[in-house]
Amino acid sequence: LGGKARLKGLTVGTFHAICLRLLDPKPILDPSEGLRLMEGILAEQGSPLAPAACLRMISAVKNGRSFREAGLSQALYEAYQAGLLQRNTRDLDDLLLDALALEPEEQTRFTHLLVDEFQDINPVQHRLIRHWSRHGQSLFVIGDPDQSIYGFRGADAQCFGKLKADLPGLETLTLRHNYRSTPAVLQGALGLIRHNPGEERVLEAHRTDDAP
Repeated sequence: LGGKARLKGLTVGTFHAICLRLLDPKPILDPSEGLRLMEGILAEQGSPLAPAACLRMISAVKNGRSFREAGLSQALYEAYQAGLLQRNTRDLDDLLLDALALEPEEQTRFTHLLVDEFQDINPVQHRLIRHWSRHGQSLFVIGDPDQSIYGFRGADAQCFGKLKADLPGLETLTLRHNYRSTPAVLQGALGLIRHNPGEERVLEAHRTDDAP
């Protein structure tokens, strides 16, 4: 790729790692401190919820779920956020939300944006991709809706259709040729994924069933 000098011009990392670089320095809430904070809030409000379960609900809200969907009261959420503010800290989900709140001109560093495992993104990450690519020259995402397995943390296989709706001129390249698996394996896979929503699945094997 041209050596270390050119690699310095690339920003590579997870959503959280990239957001951490973009934001002003602020401590990240330690998980044990988060539990202690939530224990105090629940005791104060007389709530029977378990601290760990409540933190998962808060994370679900921050990643795109409604309070009703997450089973969380707005009062608990606001008390938790007030606790973070008092400690001058942020949790991992706040990394994404705070980066999303940055002014658009601060995102112009991303002239070309490539996102891998696109099927695993949640609604907030989808908004970050659109935010970061708005002033760029290109957006390239790679993924497979049939491998979307993180619905429990907000991922949605419909993210491909949503991106196409956002960008009508989007070009889609479908990889049908498989050089790794035998025809029998692909037929077994098709039997499972052909019921998934979307276009008809086509997989073409380039090996024989008796290949080593």
